[in-house]
Amino acid sequence: MIYIIVVTCALVQSIFGIGLLAFGTPSLLLLGYSFEDALCILLPASLAVSLLQSIGEREAGLINIRPILIWALPFCAVALYLALQKNLTIHLELIVAALLLTSAAIRISKTLRTRLQEFMQRHEPAALILIGLVHGFSNMGGGLLAIYSSARYAEKNQVRRLIVDGYVAFATMQIGILIWQRSLGAVLDNIEFAGLAAVTYLICGRLFFRKITSRAYDVALSGFMVVYAVALICKYFDMFSASHVTRI
Repeated sequence: MIYIIVVTCALVQSIFGIGLLAFGTPSLLLLGYSFEDALCILLPASLAVSLLQSIGEREAGLINIRPILIWALPFCAVALYLALQKNLTIHLELIVAALLLTSAAIRISKTLRTRLQEFMQRHEPAALILIGLVHGFSNMGGGLLAIYSSARYAEKNQVRRLIVDGYVAFATMQIGILIWQRSLGAVLDNIEFAGLAAVTYLICGRLFFRKITSRAYDVALSGFMVVYAVALICKYFDMFSASHVTRI
């Protein structure tokens, strides 16, 4: 089952920039894996795909990720450190679901997109701090990162490049903290999933992404966000049979 999840989410991430973490994390949690185990499985795979995407996204031009490094990354590091201490209980499903639904609407509505762009320009540091905290505590900051990226850029290559570069920064830092707090072996034991995700991207991801139009990209990504939001809401209200919930 893990192999199916990794391949499917790697394909989604290859096309949309998010997937392995944003969709893979709740999938593994629902299967009974701990938050830490989910990180060890998904982070190397996500980093592998993101690095390949970053190398191949030359047509996107220069993308400024300095604000992410300054504002989001430190707070993500602190949040993940606290999460691994297992001394907090946090339910972020409804918050992230609401933001994903908002993001889906923004991608379709030019009016909402314009308003969000103006908001991000005025409150960019606060937005990035929120992204870092959510991603560190839950590994589900991809939806927020997509909101931020779609607010800054309209063209699909630039949107995905910013998401990809953000994921590279987050995953590198997260893996470093996992090694520091746990062990290098915990990460290396799951390195096969990184290879599986990379092969999926190289074979299928780039082909599908090149064939999808910007409009279809917006509609499809919005659809995935809505489905994911509904799944999170169901998870929050214990509509699934699995007993494990996102607890930190």
